[in-house]
Amino acid sequence: MLKKVLKEISTARALDIPGIAQKLGITENFVKELISQLERMGFLDEDKGSYICETRCSSCKVSNCNIIAVKMLTITKKGEELLKTL
Repeated sequence: MLKKVLKEISTARALDIPGIAQKLGITENFVKELISQLERMGFLDEDKGSYICETRCSSCKVSNCNIIAVKMLTITKKGEELLKTL
């Protein structure tokens, strides 16, 4: 299930916990726990950048975020290697 969640994150435009939960047939809380596990295992890394957009970057996955705090995740090199095995 960890690999499935990682794959969903890798193909998503933005992190959509309810959407991942529905697609995989699991609860939102379980998705959150799996994401936490992926972070602890080094497959995902939380972006600790600014919570306030200083510029409107058109390439940002949440460029229409209206300057709200969002959790940004990056798939690490280790995560990319795991995705290649799928």
